[in-house]
Amino acid sequence: VGDDDLGGDAGDDTVYGGDGDDWIQGNAGFNLLDGGDGDDTFEVFTTQGGSDTIIGGETGETTGDRIVFTGPDGVDVTFTSGEAGSYSAGTATGSFTGIEGLELTAQNDTVDASASNAALFVDAGDGDDLIDGSSAADTISGGDGADTLLGGAGNDTLDGGTGDDTIGSWSGEAGDDLIHGGDGNDSIIGGMGDDTVYGDAGDDTISGGGGSDTLYGGDGSDSFGISDDHDSDVIIGGTGGSDWDLVSFWDVVSTGGVSVTFTGDGAGSYAFNGTSGTGSFTEIEAVSGTQHGDAVDASASAADIFLWGDDGDDTLTGGSGA
Repeated sequence: VGDDDLGGDAGDDTVYGGDGDDWIQGNAGFNLLDGGDGDDTFEVFTTQGGSDTIIGGETGETTGDRIVFTGPDGVDVTFTSGEAGSYSAGTATGSFTGIEGLELTAQNDTVDASASNAALFVDAGDGDDLIDGSSAADTISGGDGADTLLGGAGNDTLDGGTGDDTIGSWSGEAGDDLIHGGDGNDSIIGGMGDDTVYGDAGDDTISGGGGSDTLYGGDGSDSFGISDDHDSDVIIGGTGGSDWDLVSFWDVVSTGGVSVTFTGDGAGSYAFNGTSGTGSFTEIEAVSGTQHGDAVDASASAADIFLWGDDGDDTLTGGSGA
């Protein structure tokens, strides 16, 4: 009983942590590592070879069991079901069960948890990482680097960190996600749920997808892509000196175009004419219409604003600004 620090040697070891929050290293050899009860950490060195069988356990947990990968090599992790899967990390390989969390290396790492229905925590660290989450509520942090973070169908929390990241639900899965782009010029899409998206610093491209979303651009010149197949979105462009934030509309399921009405400087509302898609916006300096006939009325705005009709027979009414 207790929080133990346990390690094997160069042979084939069997290590059992028992009760408590244990730190376990297998090192080289073909090792069986069983954390027992508690929130256990299994450290895998990418340069020490060997093959570990890791058993996290399912009782006495608060935050869950995790694998920490250490070394100069990238890691490939595949979940085959639930909290079970396998990994390849430099010269080290292994399999695992009962694992809820991963801490990856500073290299380019890959995690495929698309076959899992368990909630996972992933800290990707530095490097250009590709993380494909499970169908449950995942928490994924990209860290530094140009990462691709895919949340899956659950209510996910995704944070791109520093770098030009690609984040969200690109296959259109449901789930009410919380997404932060972090620093960098990020591409973010929310999927089919009711999402909250923060672009943060940088020139971001943001789409809420389906559902009723709240989209914050943050600092930088951000572009919001709004299609007619959503419910009701709230768009906040963000302030940042001379930044210009754009809302670009397009028809996906109809040909009715969009009606946009400014109620003041940078603020107003919109409604698609062929669907029930509606929304409001603030701190927006530019609007681009759909490929069909649109009506944009900016007569109530005294600020400088750019209006584009795109294709179709459009009616554009400017305000008193430039």
